[in-house]
Amino acid sequence: MIISPTLKALAKSEEAHELSSDIICRTCANAIWREGRIRRVGQPSSDILQCYCPIFFSVTWATQEPLEFTQCDGFKGMNDLT
Repeated sequence: MIISPTLKALAKSEEAHELSSDIICRTCANAIWREGRIRRVGQPSSDILQCYCPIFFSVTWATQEPLEFTQCDGFKGMNDLT
């Protein structure tokens, strides 16, 4: 189950961002998702999606570099929130 309000309200579909349903960050309560746009002078802008993990202090998924972590020791699911 997706917890992130950002993922629930994506301007573009998850498929458009090439976000796989297999990655563990999609359902992790620790994951911090953000959607935005890269703007460069003289070039068309491009939409991006990123996931930041406060446990590992790093971006764990991004449109520009779509790594697919399927297991994680820092994972916190819905059952862990109670």
